Amino acid sequence: MTYKSSVLMSLFHKEDPNYLETTFSSLANQTRKADEIIVVIEGELPVSLIKILDKWENYFGSDVLIKVYAKEEKGFVACLNLGLKKAKNDIIIRVDTDDFSEPNRIEVQLSEFENDSQLALLSGQLAEYDEYLEGEPKVRKVPLEYLDIIKYAKFRNPINHPTSAYKRIVALDLGLYPNVGSNEDYAFFTTFLKHSHYTKNLDSQLVKARTGNALYIRRRGKKYLRGELECLKYIYDIGFFSYPIYLFHISTRIIIRNMPIGLIRYIYKFLR
Repeated sequence: MTYKSSVLMSLFHKEDPNYLETTFSSLANQTRKADEIIVVIEGELPVSLIKILDKWENYFGSDVLIKVYAKEEKGFVACLNLGLKKAKNDIIIRVDTDDFSEPNRIEVQLSEFENDSQLALLSGQLAEYDEYLEGEPKVRKVPLEYLDIIKYAKFRNPINHPTSAYKRIVALDLGLYPNVGSNEDYAFFTTFLKHSHYTKNLDSQLVKARTGNALYIRRRGKKYLRGELECLKYIYDIGFFSYPIYLFHISTRIIIRNMPIGLIRYIYKFLR
């Protein structure tokens, strides 16, 4: 069976124009081109971002690069869900607007779905660089096989969201991304697992992601903790966490989110 793909992106007005340019360049250089690129736009964009969007709309064509303007929808989750509903094709390829997709990413991921009709969710290992995509990367490793993924998911997100691809119809049937304050991808992917949708990870690194101090700053404090607790409660409520595991998650998150940034950075590097 041959599948068509829809790239799903959410663009915020604070995105760095150079990062967005790199992302589109990587999509233009794919060995198997995306059939559709959905860009959900939240808020009024600066001229610098508008110029880049217009440039790549001219390159791909307005029938491929589809600009969707969020009106009532606010926030990352709402924008992703809006894009999911607007997308037309079988497989959603998630792309962050500051990441670089390797040239064979779409080809490799679509081939996996085409060779296994049971596959619903797929990701790979994530190479995390500094904010300039330079230096020696840290690799966020995730398990490859379905049963190992389920076990891993009890304690950590088993899917690297920036490298993920999934069947659109399954995402729609499951109710889209849950409306939680943070870690919406963890909540979303455990819903796939709770409903026994076949999932696997590739051993290859198909995406280069940007990290840096801003990442660790976002992952501390009361606001982020509140969002995490919403995510954990969602996963517990759907029956994926046992109560002891749920309490374990709550206690560890409360401790970690109140630590200094330097210590949080060290913990994340150790977990990689």
